Amino acid sequence: MVYVTSALIKRASARMSNIQCKRLSAEDLKDVVAFVGNHPSGGMSPDDAHRIITGLVRGPEAVMDLHDEAGRLAVAAVVDTCANVDDSADLAILGIRGQQLPPAGFQLLFEQAEEVTRQGPRGSLDITLMPERASWEQSLRARGYEPAHTQYSMECPGAVPLPPLREPLPEGWRWMDAEDDQLADYHRVVSEAFSTVPGAFVPPLEEMLVALKHAVRRPRVLVEGRRVRAFATVRVHERAEGAVGEVRTIGRDPVLRGAGLGEHALQQALALLRQDAPIVKFELEVTARNEAALKLYQRHGFRIVHSMPVFRRRLPRQG
Repeated sequence: MVYVTSALIKRASARMSNIQCKRLSAEDLKDVVAFVGNHPSGGMSPDDAHRIITGLVRGPEAVMDLHDEAGRLAVAAVVDTCANVDDSADLAILGIRGQQLPPAGFQLLFEQAEEVTRQGPRGSLDITLMPERASWEQSLRARGYEPAHTQYSMECPGAVPLPPLREPLPEGWRWMDAEDDQLADYHRVVSEAFSTVPGAFVPPLEEMLVALKHAVRRPRVLVEGRRVRAFATVRVHERAEGAVGEVRTIGRDPVLRGAGLGEHALQQALALLRQDAPIVKFELEVTARNEAALKLYQRHGFRIVHSMPVFRRRLPRQG
């Protein structure tokens, strides 16, 4: 199912005899997902990896399966099917053994990711430097990457009291789980809400519908009648310290900017997470350009725990 071109393999193998990309068959997919579960990168879950490999890459050549003499070293994918304001593909690091790559592995990974990106449809490649990948910065700069924006990882205690809402909801508006006939409208609102957010990737409607069919929980939507006006998606992670609630996405229709719906969406997400189990802490990620969102989260007790710069390189299409 997933492979890299033989020319790339031969060229890389000739240069780096101990690290190469191997052809990944459909039968290998289960092993890859298990590898990500044992060696996750940047909070990547096996379900995330499966979804990326099977639904969010343009073709099989967009997945890189690196091996050395000890076995699988890393799995990554160029996500370039999702529209975003920067016209950028994203190099998603799905899993890394030991959380670090030797120089030869780093060079092979980025050469292949860049070649895939040059084939289009996106005009540049992004890589987010999670804390465990901070040492990559010098190598990225040497390859021509430059800082594009910053993502913040934020968290707050699970027992944090919520501040009072500053604006009430309009009369008749209510929160509900999105139903089938609302999913296209939900996709529209998500696409428009993130249309100016750097680094935001919104999958095509068809891909989103497939993902939602297998989702544990439907998106929570704020509706006026049947029309979607705002949304919130969440996920609970079971960790050693207990249940951690992740605010995955919140947003509202851009035409309703200034109506205080972002605050309603965040409080809906936190309340939804608290329904499942006692939460030891909440966490989320937000881009640095979105100063209003930073202030919203800080007002609700969130603090910044990591700053993650996103590096970008323009890669003109081949031909």
